[in-house]
This record gives sequence, C-alpha cells and structure tokens, in this order.
Amino acid sequence: MAKYGASYLYFAPFAETDPDTNAAKLPKYGTKVHLGSLITVADTVNVQSAEISGDNAVEDRVDEVADYDVSTSVTELENAVAAAVFGSNLSSDGDLSYSFDDESPQGGLGLLSKRKYKGKVFYKGIFYPKVQAVRQGVTYNTKGTSIQLTGDDLRFHGTVPACRKSKIESKPLDTEAAAQAWIDGKFTESAS
Repeated sequence: MAKYGASYLYFAPFAETDPDTNAAKLPKYGTKVHLGSLITVADTVNVQSAEISGDNAVEDRVDEVADYDVSTSVTELENAVAAAVFGSNLSSDGDLSYSFDDESPQGGLGLLSKRKYKGKVFYKGIFYPKVQAVRQGVTYNTKGTSIQLTGDDLRFHGTVPACRKSKIESKPLDTEAAAQAWIDGKFTESAS
C-alpha cells in the first residue's frame, strides 16, 4: 500500500468537565482547532522491554507499549493555534508569549491519510485519543545563495486514556470528505 498524502490535521482539547473517566468511550473533547497545512507526520511507539535469564539463557521477555510520540510539521503554526495547543498567552493585538508556567492541554489529534493499493485510491482517518503538545526549539535560517523553505514542527506526547486506546485507524474510505467526517466524529463521539 502506498501512502502519498496527509492533511486535515486537527487538535481538540479535553472538555472542561469529566473529560476522560469512561473506560467504554473516547474522552470528551472541546472545540477542535485546525493546526495548519500539514507537511509531514510520524508516530513513534515507545516500548518498555525486560528480560529474565536463568542458566545462561533468556527464559522470558516482556515488551509493552508505554506511550507514544506524534511529530508533525505544518507550513505555518499561527499564533492563535500555538496559544491553544501550548496553553500560551495570546495578547489582544496578536502577540504570542511563551511562559515557563504554560501548561499544554491534553486532547485528541486527528488527520487523514491518502493511499493507493492495487490501483484503488482511498483514504483513512487517523485518530490519537489522548495527546499533549510538547514545545520544541525553533531553527531560523538565513538566506544565502539559495533559499530554503521550512515549516513549523509540532510534537505531541501520547499517554493512556481511560478507554486504553492509543491510536484508531479507520477502515478504507472512498472519499476525502468521508475521512474528514470520520475524524470529526471521533471528536464528538463521547459528547453526549
């Protein structure tokens, strides 16, 4: 299967009341925010491993998923979006102030992936139920004899929600609109 497109990157903070207590449902989310035009996304599963050896041989091994990271890059992380994702201060005139006291809200992250398999194009929705943005440093490049265009990196750290789901991937969907609707549905599924 060939993956050749990704878009529709959204984050929604947890709802203010009772967001993640029902083990049978996804967390409850507030209003979703479009993070920007998606350049790339990569998720990394972090695994804890342990072995026990006896008589000079490995007798047992345990590998368990501990948590995960989702690294994204967007063409431009607007100040209002950064404030919503990092819990930073956005002034009335649009200036963004980062503070040592900023607390990134926990929430859900969704995107869609365009794919092709045996000549058929389809889409999949990807949803991470419990993530939290992690601020990173920024590199600013000077213009030399060539121009280099870069976007803004945004990393999320995922942990275990009450439902114990770390990532949900839709079945193959025929249209981009269907994948978008699937993602939107994950943000509202536990609203009632």
